[in-house]
Parts: sequence; C-alpha cells; structure tokens
Amino acid sequence: MKPLIGPSIAPEPLASSASTLEVPASAASGSGPLPAQPDAAPAASGTPVQVALVALGVVAFLYLARPVVLPVFLACMAGMTLKPLIRWLSYFITPMLLGRRFTLNPVVIFVFLIFWTWLWGVPGALLSVPILVSIKVVCDRIPSMSQVSELITSESNSIFENLKLLRLRKPGEP
Repeated sequence: MKPLIGPSIAPEPLASSASTLEVPASAASGSGPLPAQPDAAPAASGTPVQVALVALGVVAFLYLARPVVLPVFLACMAGMTLKPLIRWLSYFITPMLLGRRFTLNPVVIFVFLIFWTWLWGVPGALLSVPILVSIKVVCDRIPSMSQVSELITSESNSIFENLKLLRLRKPGEP
C-alpha cells in the first residue's frame, strides 16, 4: 500500500525569507509597467451556461415573486394617485370636522406642550396634543371630571374665565 502523500509532495516549512514578496528590480524602480500575467482570465465573460442560469433565475424570480411584487406595486401606485386627496382631507376637511368637536384652550395646549417636551423631549412634543385630547375625552365621559373638561375646552379663549369654573360649587348652585 502506497502512502497518499510522499516525501516529494509534502510541503516545505515556511522560512522567514519565504514570507516576503520579491519584486523584480525593473518593476521596483518604477521605470515601466508590470509584466502582464499570461494566465489571467478576462474580467466579465460568462459561459453560455452561466448566462442561461442567470436568465432562468430572473424568470423564476419574476414568476414566483408575482404574488408579492404585484400588490406592492399596486399599493405604491394607489398611494401616489390618492396622495392629493389624502392631503386635501388632512389639511381642510379633518380640521374643520374636529375643530367643531374639540375646542381646546390654546394656553392649556401650550402648557401641555412645554410639560411633555420637558419630560420626554421631541416625542413628548409630538404626543402632547394627542394626550391632551385623550384627557379631554376621558373627562367628558366621567361626570365628576366635567370641570376639568370645561377648563381644557376653549369656548371663551380666556384661561381666567376657565379658572372660575374650577372653584367649588355649592350643591344648590347651577
């Protein structure tokens, strides 16, 4: 039985001189271009089999990804088509409808904005008015909190008139 690796095939141990790269003297001086390597392959050539496999891969992707690509494409097209309508609704119709229902006191909005910005920073500034509206809706639904709801409401636009509502009323007063 023959050994698989004979003594003539075994690699030699690396010496310190074997780890350095030797450059020819003519190329090291920078006098001319480096000699081209004769066995270098062309950069961007593919065999006909590779081209066919890439083409089949593209066809398979387009065929199998159709259930995903088509809805995403249609959603993007619908979003671009409906964008003017959504913008018109968000700038004009929604504020008109909600402005009649939720009349908030500007001073209370400003105080909430300062407080939530101090507490949470930019996210607090963005969430301050929705939190205030949520508090107003909760106060509207709870009868014992109606005075807080009237304070938040901006019927008169005067914080001093709204503060009068907070004074304790006697049971016989309207």
